[in-house]
Amino acid sequence: KMVMVSVKSVEACCMEIIQSMANYQIQKKTVSGQLAIVNGMMKQVEKTHQLIYDTFQTLQKLDVLLPTELRLDDQSQSRWSLIQKLFQDAKKGPLSRDV
Repeated sequence: KMVMVSVKSVEACCMEIIQSMANYQIQKKTVSGQLAIVNGMMKQVEKTHQLIYDTFQTLQKLDVLLPTELRLDDQSQSRWSLIQKLFQDAKKGPLSRDV
């Protein structure tokens, strides 16, 4: 009779371990799927950043062709403040990635 009690106790313990392992596998699969999504988003962010940088590099080259009053220089700060800031950032170069 004691052997049966011990066997049932071991069986219950094994079932708990199996359930814990199954839960761990489910969590692992979920996290891994989310990580893949985040990695995909990061690649898209990097591509988008590069496209924006390239666009502002092109605008910088075209800026010299504009009449003086329309150029994105320090005097245009009040008129085109956001564009001016982005333009100045583009002159500095692409963002470095410290990973």
